[in-house]
Amino acid sequence: MKKILSLSILCILISIVSTAQEIVHKKRAVALLDLSARNQEDDSRIFGVNQMCTAAGFPYIITQSVAEAVQYGMIINTSDIYNATFTSGELDTLNDYVTNGGVWLTSNVRNANLYPLFGVSQFTTSQQNYRLNWNMSSGSKTLTWFDHPLEQEVLFGRSDIPEIIYSRHYDLNGGNALAFFDNNTAKPAIIHNNTGLGHTYLLGFSLRDVSLRNMLNHDYQTQRTYSNGFEPNADVFVLFLRAVFANHTPRLWCGNILHRATP
Repeated sequence: MKKILSLSILCILISIVSTAQEIVHKKRAVALLDLSARNQEDDSRIFGVNQMCTAAGFPYIITQSVAEAVQYGMIINTSDIYNATFTSGELDTLNDYVTNGGVWLTSNVRNANLYPLFGVSQFTTSQQNYRLNWNMSSGSKTLTWFDHPLEQEVLFGRSDIPEIIYSRHYDLNGGNALAFFDNNTAKPAIIHNNTGLGHTYLLGFSLRDVSLRNMLNHDYQTQRTYSNGFEPNADVFVLFLRAVFANHTPRLWCGNILHRATP
């Protein structure tokens, strides 16, 4: 009887430890929230962000479920947030997630209900934002690895091309600008906001446009040298994602988590 009782207690302890390890694993990993089906998009956006996360080297999963995504320490959206992208219940869940310590990174928020969470009030759309300049004076640790002038200014397109990728600059309402379009402080391009215990990062452009376009040579001639030159236009955004992850991840050893995709 004592052996059976001891074995039962041991099984319970193993279960508790396993559950605790899984929770720690998830807090030190990223959920790539696939919005393709919700936004009725093709798979180019998830493909581009997936490639960036692989290059960034942090552990991540891919999911379409908000309920699963909020179990992880950081969420990266694959695409824009429209008014119909999330239900009201999911918006509440995501707000609570950030307030309680989660990190949420997304591009192009168009749902005004989320403006306070991201520290902005409205946006202006353009196809003539040709450069992105990191706000190196911000002191943000997410910009630590940008130590070369060509990394500190990114080209989105050649200035003699009338229209390039769609981008949006936001009016700040509590958020801090980590980058500006065309070195213009009136045109914040990337905004960080601190809400409760958590953080949000808002990008005024699609991650697909700064990753997949370059991979397929469908960019707007963003190269600054013809050949054999240092051109970090695509690399800097991978480094930025990695820096955001590293800056907010608990410094604990917890083994490895496998990259897996969920339907």
